[in-house]
Amino acid sequence: MDEHAAKSATLLIKNWQLGDSSALDQLVPILYKECRRLAQHIMTSEERPHHTLQATELVHEAFIKLQSFSQVHIENRNHLMNLLAQLMRKALIDHARKKLAKKREQTFSLATQADGNNETSMIDLLALDLALDELGKLDSRKEKLVIMKYFANMSISEIADVLSVSPATVKRDWTLARAWLFAHLKGLNHETG
Repeated sequence: MDEHAAKSATLLIKNWQLGDSSALDQLVPILYKECRRLAQHIMTSEERPHHTLQATELVHEAFIKLQSFSQVHIENRNHLMNLLAQLMRKALIDHARKKLAKKREQTFSLATQADGNNETSMIDLLALDLALDELGKLDSRKEKLVIMKYFANMSISEIADVLSVSPATVKRDWTLARAWLFAHLKGLNHETG
């Protein structure tokens, strides 16, 4: 996004937060392509190719949920993209939970299951969500950092801006958060495996 579009987006965000609901309508087309790329990144990072939720649906769900966040302080485009990434992540988690619950209601044999690893991907996504929640209880900044880096695909400098810390702190926290998540998820796999 060029500097002019970023400034325009920031102005629209401020107007929206001041009560101008039409500002959000103007903001959506400016951010739509970037949000779609973000959704595709989230989908390819987390899901197998046979996922039934499309990136476009994920973007639409995020923008619908965003409407209820007009009272949350959002400073600029980076903050908004972080919020949208979190909303997309939650929508994906909710979708996986609903799909998994529906599968559990049905009687099926693992040997004849047609979609192969799809349930495994949902379980992995749910395990990651639980691990992120646990990380958030220990260190909320690291949880936010993982969401911004992994789900929103934000750069180190963008994350540093949002978190108001130095890029070196972001790099150090990213290394620690990844190590913690890896160990936590490995522990979960041993418990369930």
